[in-house]
Amino acid sequence: MTTKEQFAQIEAKLNRHDVEFSEVRGAIADLARAVNAQAGNLNAQATNLDKLTQVVNTLAGSIVAHDAQIEALVKAAERHERIWQDLQKQWQAYLNTLPRN
Repeated sequence: MTTKEQFAQIEAKLNRHDVEFSEVRGAIADLARAVNAQAGNLNAQATNLDKLTQVVNTLAGSIVAHDAQIEALVKAAERHERIWQDLQKQWQAYLNTLPRN
C-alpha cells in the first residue's frame, strides 16, 4: 500500500469519526434540551405545590374558624333550649294558677 493510499484511508476514517462526533454532539444537545425542559417542568411543579400548600393552609385555617363558629352556635342553641324549657315551666306554672271551670 502506498503512502497516498494510507493517507486516503486515514482521511476516510477521520471523516467517519467526524460524522460520528457530529451525531454524538447532536445527541448531547438533544439530551441537554430535554434536561432543561424537565428542569422547567420541575420548577413549574414546585411552584404549583407551593400554591397548593398555601391553599391547604388557608383551608385549614378556615376549618378551624368554622369549628369555632359551630361550637359557639351549639352553645347558643343549648342556652336557648334551657331558656325555652324555663319559659315552658313558667308558663305552665302560670296556667296552673288560673281558675278552672
